[in-house]
Formats: sequence, C-alpha cells, structure tokens
Amino acid sequence: MDRILDDSAVRFLSLASHELRGPLATVRTYAALLASPRFALEERVRAAVEVMLRNVDRALGSWELLVEAWRLDVEGLQLDLRDENLLPALRGSVESALTAARAQSVRLEVSLPEILPSVRVDPDRIHLALSGAWSHVLARSHPGAAAGLTARALPDGCELTFWDSGPPLTPDVEAHVFDRRWQALRGHELGSAFRMAMAGALVQAHGGRARVGSNNGRTLFQLILPAAS
Repeated sequence: MDRILDDSAVRFLSLASHELRGPLATVRTYAALLASPRFALEERVRAAVEVMLRNVDRALGSWELLVEAWRLDVEGLQLDLRDENLLPALRGSVESALTAARAQSVRLEVSLPEILPSVRVDPDRIHLALSGAWSHVLARSHPGAAAGLTARALPDGCELTFWDSGPPLTPDVEAHVFDRRWQALRGHELGSAFRMAMAGALVQAHGGRARVGSNNGRTLFQLILPAAS
C-alpha cells in the first residue's frame, strides 16, 4: 500500500511540476527578451523588468528545491548516476559564488587540489547541492568577512568543506543543520538554511555523508561524496 501511495505521489509531483514550471519559464523568457538591449525601455520600466526576472528566478529555484524535497520524502528521487570528475563542477560553483560574494563584499578563500578521485553522482543534483551550500555560507557572512571551500580526497571518496566565519551555531541549530523541515519551519521560508539542509539530503541520497563542526572560529559544513565504483 505504501508503495502505491508513493508512486501516486511521484506522478502527482511530476504533473504539478509541469503545470507550474512551464508558465514561470514562459514569463522568464519574455522578461529576459524585454530586458535585452534590443528594446529601448524607459529606465523605470527596465528596472521593473529586472525585478520581475529576479523574482521569477527565485520562484523557479524554490520550486525546484520543493519538488526535490517532496521526492526525497516519498522515496521518489531517481538519480542519474555517473562516474564524474568533480573538479569542473566545483570550479563552476566557485565562479558563481564569486559573483554573489563580490556583491556582498565577502572574501572567498578556495583551496582545490589539482586532482580528485572520480565520484559516483547525479551531476544535476550535485550542482543543486553545491549552490545550496554556497548560498548558506554566504548568507551567514558579513561584509568584509571570509568564507570558502576546501576539497580533499578520502580513501572512499571526496570531502568538500564549505566554511564561514559567521556567528557560531547554537547547539539546537547545529543538531538540525541538515533537517530540512525544521529549517523551513524555523525560518518561515525556503531560505539558505533550507538549501544547506537540502544539500546534505542530496549528498546522503548518493550514499554520502553530511556533517557540521567548527574550527578556529569557522563553522564547517562538510559534504562527503562516495568514490566511483
């Protein structure tokens, strides 16, 4: 009976995703067209279109996270696993994080080795996990502070440590860092803490591990991905 309910929930999620994502994507396409240099818009109109774009992007991102969370809840997350070199994805995530960090006047410190062992991952889900981890450490960082990422090889995979120098976590918050429902209800939104919790859940869905700690005034969020088979 539970399996039948799960299958029904997965089909419902697919239908809802199509019905909601499609119109949002259409709005984004036309808003991006209006914002292009092809149209000489008045300054206030262009500003309004840019606000529209930001909000549509936020809605699309939140919807994607929500659907993934539901799939995890009903055990309907299907991973497209491949043996991947993680370094290109890490470097791409760093480039995206640099843009956000500059806007917040946060200094990024990144240490990536020249070589990492291949990992067994779903590239799209790992991209989502990386962006969620960056979102949280940057949200916890004050202007002028530092945040970063270090990566190292382990005998059974790769360890990614995202860190920030923001306020220490309370014991209660630390105990629930990777509890996505707790984080969403606590913040009354699908904010950066929820995105970090989702990053941990997606890594765990790969058979990996997620943990949190602290060292020398830094809060550490560690995501450990399994080695390729």
